[in-house]
Amino acid sequence: MSLLAPAALALSILALPLVALYMLRPRRRRLVVPSTMLWRTGDTTASSAVPWQPPRWSLLLALQLGILALLVFALTRPFSAEASLLGPHTVIVVDTSGSMAAAGRLDAAKGQALELVAEASDQHLVSIVDAGPVPRVILAFSADPHAAAEAIGELRAGGGVDALPEALRLARGLETPDRPTTLLVLSDGGDPEHRPVDEPIPNAVFLPFHERGPDVAVTSLVTDSSGRRVLVELANFTDAERRSNVEILVDGGLVARRPAIIEPRAHARLSFDLDAPPGSIVTARLAGDSGGWVDSNALDDTASLVMPGDDRHLVAVEGRGSVFLDALVASVPWLEPVSVGEADLTIVDGADRLPDTPMWLIAPTALPDTIELRGVARNLAVTYQRPAEPILDDVDLSGVVVGEAQWVEAPEWLTLVASGDVPLVLLGEVDGHRAVYFTFDLTRSNLPVEVAFPVLGARLVEWLVGGAGLDPVPEEAGAPLVFVPPAGATPIVTTPSGDRVELRPGTTTYADTALPGVYRVEFRLDDGTLVAGPTTVRTFARHEAGTPVHELATTPPRRTAGAGLSFREWAPWILSAAIALVVIEWWASHRRPKAVSS
Repeated sequence: MSLLAPAALALSILALPLVALYMLRPRRRRLVVPSTMLWRTGDTTASSAVPWQPPRWSLLLALQLGILALLVFALTRPFSAEASLLGPHTVIVVDTSGSMAAAGRLDAAKGQALELVAEASDQHLVSIVDAGPVPRVILAFSADPHAAAEAIGELRAGGGVDALPEALRLARGLETPDRPTTLLVLSDGGDPEHRPVDEPIPNAVFLPFHERGPDVAVTSLVTDSSGRRVLVELANFTDAERRSNVEILVDGGLVARRPAIIEPRAHARLSFDLDAPPGSIVTARLAGDSGGWVDSNALDDTASLVMPGDDRHLVAVEGRGSVFLDALVASVPWLEPVSVGEADLTIVDGADRLPDTPMWLIAPTALPDTIELRGVARNLAVTYQRPAEPILDDVDLSGVVVGEAQWVEAPEWLTLVASGDVPLVLLGEVDGHRAVYFTFDLTRSNLPVEVAFPVLGARLVEWLVGGAGLDPVPEEAGAPLVFVPPAGATPIVTTPSGDRVELRPGTTTYADTALPGVYRVEFRLDDGTLVAGPTTVRTFARHEAGTPVHELATTPPRRTAGAGLSFREWAPWILSAAIALVVIEWWASHRRPKAVSS
């Protein structure tokens, strides 16, 4: 322990006047006499007080000297230097992947992180990075222990894979030249084969959380080709035989229950016949574990899917038509060409009528009300493809040229492809139906002869017939939801926890999908009406099941003089002790027993 203000020890000299007061205080000897009648006739006044006396033991004197000593000691500002993981700037990277939900790993990591950020100060700034499926900085350059604790308290384990490589790059982006930065990685290390990290991690400290427990997971839930049977796969990641019950629910109602025995380090497969309508939610879950064991990770005990509907769709081509459109329709196996009145999807090629179905409009002469024709543009080349758009994944349109296109104003439509400020391909809605709008005639461009045309056309048709909102192909937790809301509508996402998240009008993605389960999207129109949107599933990542662990290699941070030390002042505790002595001294001086004379 050291003193920040040792000169305050000079105030100890105040003990001398205090002791002197006790020495000079008059003291009279008590004497018991039978009567004072004889003293009344005395003419001389006498005093029995002693002017001073040697110091002797007194409880009050001891208490007052103790109070003075504590006050003087507090004024010297005593402190102790303790070893600390915090440096001038510390970035705490917390793994929130699915494996961290096992055996209380994340709770232990959050507990240690809370102990660390309690030392945050102007000398020890902290930043916090959530290393979930989509890494994010949740706190940056904070000296406030309370704000850091609040940020850590909001961390939740999801069902997705960790993104440690991306999280570490994000943490490196927080480095500053004026403050040495240290990384603290709180993780189980993840699966090095699936998400490898460049090791050793420089200037970092790895704090492992390798708690283990028994884990049996639902690793797969699929339907067979008939759509009347679901297949459930279970995995036992322990060295002992496990027994459990598998329950099947349809839209939340229990329809089947069957016991299952899973051999050590093995898989078990069960099939269930059921009659679930298209669009219903089928869930398989483990329930009623037997044998006296408790599953260490509840997030991988459940899997869901959306029952697919009839894959066959009737399509009609109205207007000019072309061999390119006929070839496209023939290449999509689930499209069946029919006449105009029988179709549930219409391709309008230059026609002057808008159908009452989902539609693909190709340079129509009758424009929707939400599109305004400004003129005609010629000799155009594609200069823009909407980034991160699933419809355009692996679709390269950079070589497409258009001889002539409508120059339209469509503020309520989503532009997928454009040439400068001239939209070429748009997504939107017409009278409650999804719509694709091509501002150019296919025969006035080289798009039909491009390799990308069949892929683009199939995806556009698939998006159009997805109007019922079914997404039968689950993705891993952390994959964003992608949707196209009606013009001006407000998307509302209902998460697996039951929370309803209202997004900004016109938003087309929702990224906070780390929690596995069913996500439902609705759209609130301007008049308040709610319209059903996509229902989709995010599953627990298979690579995160089985509580994988890995020891990450690091190189220790370089410490400058004084770095890595935490300084704790003891003055507040000393003042608290002084106040306690003041209370005791008051009680001793006012409540002590009085002498009784006889």
